[in-house]
Amino acid sequence: MKKILALAAAGIMTLSMSLSAFAAPSVDNGVKPAGTPQVDGVVNEDVTVKTDVIDMTDASDAADYLVDSVSEDAEIIQAVDVKIDGVVLDGTTVVTIPFQVNGVTTDTDLVVLQKTADGWIEVPAVIAEDNLVIVSVKSEGPLVFAARGVLGARASRTRSPKTGDVILLAGCAAALGLAGVKAGKKRIH
Repeated sequence: MKKILALAAAGIMTLSMSLSAFAAPSVDNGVKPAGTPQVDGVVNEDVTVKTDVIDMTDASDAADYLVDSVSEDAEIIQAVDVKIDGVVLDGTTVVTIPFQVNGVTTDTDLVVLQKTADGWIEVPAVIAEDNLVIVSVKSEGPLVFAARGVLGARASRTRSPKTGDVILLAGCAAALGLAGVKAGKKRIH
């Protein structure tokens, strides 16, 4: 009986440690180019756009700008570094880029910021459809996609489980294991 109880407790503990992997599907909050860019209003197949995700701590000055200049309840959805090849960006050329931005809906009050030599500026952006944002920029550099209204931004994303989210389940499994050990000891004595 002791061996069966020990195996059962070990199985429960093993399952409780991996349970968080099944809690929610992985969410890709990435921002990716979603079509052919336009240069000064003309589709240009020679222009390529690449994005690299920026760590949110590196975009903390954008968060400060959002609160101070845009809206106190704005929240950053995603930050990316944009590289544009195949066109000379002289400050007057406008490149219009369609981006796939997961979690953005037509109801999202979206703000797009770009970091320039003068600091963060708001750039023109239109939500064409759910998850598709058309952004017009005059230079390369970091872009921050943010939503006004914290509830709107949070409602559009799935919450991934965090490390401490399984503490209650782990505690219950530990209590069950201890109860089983105690019951096993009573039976033996």
